[in-house]
Amino acid sequence: MKTLKFHKNKELPLHGLPFVGGKQKDGLGLNFFDVPATGGYSGGNTTGSALAWLWLKHIETNGAEPFSSLGLVIRDMTEVEDESRYGQLVGFMDVIGRVISKLIADYKVHFTQDEVELLAKANAGLNYVEKEPEYADD
Repeated sequence: MKTLKFHKNKELPLHGLPFVGGKQKDGLGLNFFDVPATGGYSGGNTTGSALAWLWLKHIETNGAEPFSSLGLVIRDMTEVEDESRYGQLVGFMDVIGRVISKLIADYKVHFTQDEVELLAKANAGLNYVEKEPEYADD
């Protein structure tokens, strides 16, 4: 099972995030959400929320350098086939990401979550096994 890890010594801090790496599905560039689709809904939710906190901590520390990256993360998280829709999604989410970045900076928001604990939570979600619901015999 693949586990996520921080990528040290990257030129851009964004590229050091544990979910950034590998190639896009079309092979043309860096994948901004290189996360295995494992753990079912519950595990996926756990992983996704932990990774969102890591992204927010990244924005707190680095700002929107030179773009927020949120659009690229969402783009690579989805299965959109149409280039126009990809562009719309990236443009829309980039603005949202820039606003989030500005609010974090202006209001001096500080996130206290521990990055190592968040990464462990994300990996736990990847390895989560959904249990089949138990139904009483009628």
